[in-house]
Amino acid sequence: NNQWLWVGGVSSIDPNGLDGGLGNSSSGFIPSGRSFATAWTGADGRFYLFGGTGKGATGTAKGNLNDLWSFDPYSYAWSWLTGKNSVGGVAVSGTMGIPSTANTPGARSGGSAIADGTSNTLLFGGQGSGATNDLWRYNEVTREWTWIKGQLTPNGAGVYGSLNVEAPGNTPGARRGGIVVTDGTSNTILFGGANGANVFSDVWELNTTDAPYVITEVPTAI
Repeated sequence: NNQWLWVGGVSSIDPNGLDGGLGNSSSGFIPSGRSFATAWTGADGRFYLFGGTGKGATGTAKGNLNDLWSFDPYSYAWSWLTGKNSVGGVAVSGTMGIPSTANTPGARSGGSAIADGTSNTLLFGGQGSGATNDLWRYNEVTREWTWIKGQLTPNGAGVYGSLNVEAPGNTPGARRGGIVVTDGTSNTILFGGANGANVFSDVWELNTTDAPYVITEVPTAI
């Protein structure tokens, strides 16, 4: 009947979060209030929430976050999975291409993410201390992050290569707010985004069947 049902959270403005410790789950837990977080639905049916701008669990000043949460739509229970529960969490990358429960992307807002339907989700870019162009993969079964491509330092330049020619060294430039979609097979498409006042109209294709992932800049007329 097009009616909203309030199922969790608090009605106050700028609330801190209540996490209950990493990996624990309860309908009484809640992420801190935030904006420009990155969200997706996993293959397990849970809603996932990463980062954004807010205060964290105990802080008083707002900043970028790198905590990852899952929400069970049946029990209304939240669980804090990875990252810090305070602002400004730095990236723990480990070795590129190697997953680990210790890994985590750095704090950011406006990242772009898309789930592939097989328990993996790709996270690209966002705004931390500057715009980023790092690419990460999260596995909801193992709860491991993997740093796949891109720079961990802010404002990394794009490597375009040749138009419509894939190459392992290609990468989009740092940006926040890029639009990502999938073609339903092994390809993810990224369009646009912004770095500061500069906006992009470039289109990129990521082939996730290649190891390591191969990125192609494709014509904007597709």
